[in-house]
Amino acid sequence: MLGVVTLCFLSGVARSELWVPEGVIANENLADLSAFNVSEGQLPGTYAVAIYLNGEVIGNRDIAFMPAKNAVTTDEAPLPTGRKTPFVAPHAGAIRDNTGLVPCLTRQDMQDFGLRLEKFPVLAAVSQGACLVPGNEIPDAFTEFDFGQMRLNISIPQADLSARARGDISPDRWDNGINAALLNYSVSGGERTGRYGRSSDYILHLDSGLNIEAWRLRDGRTLSYQNSRRYHVSEWQHSNTYLERAIPPFRSNLTLGDSRTENDVFDSLGFRGARLATDEEMFPDSLHGFAPVIRGMANSSAEVTVRQGGYVVYQTPVPAGPFVIRDLWAIGTSGDLEVTVKEADGSRKVFTVPYSTLPVLVREGYKKYGLTVGQLRSSSEHYQTPLFVQGELKWGLTGGVTAYGGMQLSARYQAAAAGVGINLAQVGAVSADVTHADSMLADGSHHRGQSARFLYSWRLKATDTTFNLVGYRYSTQGFHTLDETALKGMRGWLYADDRQDGGSRPVSSSYNDYYNLYSARKGRLEATVTQKISRLGSLYLTGVRENYWSGRNASASWQAGISGYVGRISYNLGGRYQQSDQHPHADKSASLFLSVPLEGLFSGQRRATGGMLNASFSLNEDNSGSVSQQTGLNGTALEEQRLGWSLSQGHSRAGRESGNVSLTYRGGKGTANMGYSYSDHYHSMDVGFNGGAILHGGGLTLGQSFYDGAALVAAKGGKGTKVSNTSGVKLDKRGYALVPWVMPYRENSLSLDVTSMPDDLDSDGASQTVIPSRGAVVRTEFMTKQGVRVLMTLLHNGKYLPFGTVVTGGTASGITGDDGQVYLSGLPPAGELKAKWGRTSAEQCSVTYQLPTHAKVSVVQLTENCR
Repeated sequence: MLGVVTLCFLSGVARSELWVPEGVIANENLADLSAFNVSEGQLPGTYAVAIYLNGEVIGNRDIAFMPAKNAVTTDEAPLPTGRKTPFVAPHAGAIRDNTGLVPCLTRQDMQDFGLRLEKFPVLAAVSQGACLVPGNEIPDAFTEFDFGQMRLNISIPQADLSARARGDISPDRWDNGINAALLNYSVSGGERTGRYGRSSDYILHLDSGLNIEAWRLRDGRTLSYQNSRRYHVSEWQHSNTYLERAIPPFRSNLTLGDSRTENDVFDSLGFRGARLATDEEMFPDSLHGFAPVIRGMANSSAEVTVRQGGYVVYQTPVPAGPFVIRDLWAIGTSGDLEVTVKEADGSRKVFTVPYSTLPVLVREGYKKYGLTVGQLRSSSEHYQTPLFVQGELKWGLTGGVTAYGGMQLSARYQAAAAGVGINLAQVGAVSADVTHADSMLADGSHHRGQSARFLYSWRLKATDTTFNLVGYRYSTQGFHTLDETALKGMRGWLYADDRQDGGSRPVSSSYNDYYNLYSARKGRLEATVTQKISRLGSLYLTGVRENYWSGRNASASWQAGISGYVGRISYNLGGRYQQSDQHPHADKSASLFLSVPLEGLFSGQRRATGGMLNASFSLNEDNSGSVSQQTGLNGTALEEQRLGWSLSQGHSRAGRESGNVSLTYRGGKGTANMGYSYSDHYHSMDVGFNGGAILHGGGLTLGQSFYDGAALVAAKGGKGTKVSNTSGVKLDKRGYALVPWVMPYRENSLSLDVTSMPDDLDSDGASQTVIPSRGAVVRTEFMTKQGVRVLMTLLHNGKYLPFGTVVTGGTASGITGDDGQVYLSGLPPAGELKAKWGRTSAEQCSVTYQLPTHAKVSVVQLTENCR
């Protein structure tokens, strides 16, 4: 029984059964196993393995493994379509394991691993589907197959590999997905009763799309309904429509339609037109943001370790000679990097690389660009729609220097900007830029001016003070921006001021919505500073102050406080000061917030349900002296924490009471929420629901809402099966499931929870990896066997079949363990099986079986005679 249990367990790990060595079996009743009589030998076949190159994981793939002794295709080990055999048997030292197998790697595989094919003309000349052994053609290269871990280790000298960033994935592996129609929808709203009467408001938001090969068509629309004593409104609003596709050779995106520019050089603008720009997501995470280039020298084969704040952030082997590290992950805004070079003899060299960064900085050699042609677009009717052209570029130079600049052109506006950012090592990072602009405003007046900006970031190690961002922008009186030249008037409100809140109360317009072109902005100071104070937390200060040429009041917004943890209790004590140039009085407030986890008091319940439980308390005081407090509880419940809930009760010094309760449930077809809140003379009942849908070749699949792209998992007959590592996602009655939140241009691992499969269904249980392009719907199918799971004991001439007998029937197959037992899945209710334990006709038999029709067990057990 032990042998068959072992075989059944390992059959879910790979696509071929485990070979058990002959020497560990004391019983002489064995099948003919001489074909694989190798210590620790394994059966050839295709295995889903994790691939490690020089000790670093580079992905997961299905790899065909051949018998090393003859290196040719056999009936037991068919190769994938397109692979040619035979191939040359491995040289001594090329394979460093005892599995008796050699991986079948193609030229494309080697290219994906970063091998410099131009150094090896023999490899470059072989056909694309031919099987290659790295150690045969590459000096000092070898492979090692760790069967128990399903890990294929490949070692290739670094000199033979092209410089490649960690996590970089070849565009050839990006999957544009299937042709499909997409829809994300959300509906929310509620009924309100207040001092000003009763009102209702509901909003339906639709984000639809169509994928055809690499093209993505997207459209966003909103239907809003409002009804109160004063007005009744029902209208559709168009958000955006655009067509987009990736341009892999340039690691860029082309967008046609409604979108926004980025704010690297100029302020972000909405437009309707065309934009070609770098897509940072196409680059690996190890090339995002800014990090210094580390250069050093190794006297032998060495290991380089980089630490920041005592933590290891990077580790890699290097050959003897000079080395360069360009793919260090961006970590924080500052902090010295300690580099240790450990030589082959155990000796160490340590040196320090100072590090600070700013948002404008990019890595050495990295270029980021954007080119936009279109009409200015705004949600406010107070803007015109002038045609404009904009271009911007950031370029990482040597020595931690980044140069950047851009231009904007329209009929009434011309501007050019140029700047430079520098990592100054021990004294931080700094950037400075200047923008010159010629503009014509709504009243026909012409203006010319400049705007200069200075940014600084630094961490003072002695006191652990971090100046995350300190900046100042100075503008001359004649400087204006492109969107200001598009305003239809010289002053006014951008949006209507007759809006109402949920209780039908009038809402005054935000001061940020007011504009006055007669009073241009003169200076803007912004700062974000943090000071760590032992283990209790950190002090913080953040704010902005602006003044104007007209002499009108300056505006300012500052926040300061202390936050952190005391044990498991989190806290925040802070104050806020806000002064608007349109209001004579400043708005000041102070607050205290505490959050206390309570799971420890109900540990038994947490283990059973996996839920969380937290208590919270807040205390607020505004500039009028009014004090209010609020106490609440929130948590999660049910399997996979799919139910979230919260309740709170508030009280003010003036005797006013308030409270709310809410529930959120995340299911396989979407997320629903509802809530009730009240205060003096005000009551509100709210509901909401959101979800997603994909129309594809197999029909319509409903699921949770997703961002732009998704994965479509298929498994025939798998109704109700859970998708691993998701919350509430299950296969529908047709065997499909919509998996949201796949990451574009990254390896996403998908697998099924085989324990949740129907009793009459079985799968190999292997995970599958998808690498979607942006907005793609990638389809991945899991092969299943529909039928009964059977643990069958087979007898022949009154004796158990020998250990290792191969039993086949239809799509089912297995190998007998001890006492003639074999596990078979996907069997029909009745049929015939064939058993073979040798090469002669006397060493094979067949059995006709009939399974019980009313069995209510997941695995049927029975004994049959093989004749």
